[in-house]
Amino acid sequence: MKDSAYIIEQPVMVNLDTIAARFRVDTIACPPPEPELPRETFEAGIEPEPRTVTVGDDSGVLSVISVISILLLLCFKQCRRIFSTIGDELWGLRRRANTFDEHTSGESRVIALMLVQWAVYCGLLMYSALSLRMPLDPSHAFSDAGALILLMCAYLGVQYVAYTILGYTFSPGLGAHQLLKGFTASQAVTGFLLIVPALVAIFYPDAATAMVITGGILYFLGRIVFICKGFRIFYQNFVSLLYFILYLCTLEIVPVILIIQSAIFLVSNNPLNQ
Repeated sequence: MKDSAYIIEQPVMVNLDTIAARFRVDTIACPPPEPELPRETFEAGIEPEPRTVTVGDDSGVLSVISVISILLLLCFKQCRRIFSTIGDELWGLRRRANTFDEHTSGESRVIALMLVQWAVYCGLLMYSALSLRMPLDPSHAFSDAGALILLMCAYLGVQYVAYTILGYTFSPGLGAHQLLKGFTASQAVTGFLLIVPALVAIFYPDAATAMVITGGILYFLGRIVFICKGFRIFYQNFVSLLYFILYLCTLEIVPVILIIQSAIFLVSNNPLNQ
């Protein structure tokens, strides 16, 4: 009895680590409770951030691009025939007229549509270039881009009249005809080449700088090809070379400077941007 009493009176030593290991008790760390937000926060909500708007989001600009693309797709059959002969019109030089040089009325309409396409994509690239130089409101993109597209259409018409006068003054007949053919061909090809840079510039503004430079290079190359054909048509002696230099200054350098200044003036004085 004494021994048993002695055993009961002894303190029981419990090893908690041993028990936890035996029964495999896992401890779970509970994160601290999140602080309660005041009632006013739920009632007011979160301040919304304005969505970034680009010129590619403007419905008017998208409509113009869509209409031009659809019309050209509908005229795909005529486009194939035009592009099969456009290389000769762009660079070739014949001293005798060819019966097949003339285009049908349907092909002439397609060529006119290609020239309008050139004006559209040149205007969009010019808008992207100006947006890099000055802050433009994207909500007024259609009015700004539309004014630039109309400016490029007017520039195209002035060029056509100037080259007509130039051709019939210095090389009447076949020379003037080939000069105008070379002009329309160079503009049509350039208009197709500018599609990708113009679309990338308006839909991805972060790449606008690279696309504007690319578009400028393509435009410059198109003009170089046309100038080379004009030189081949008009060059006869040293005097004609002097006339050609005057032509470059009058129709290829000064008008470009005037167009750039006019574009800046139109965008800067748009009442919607004031």
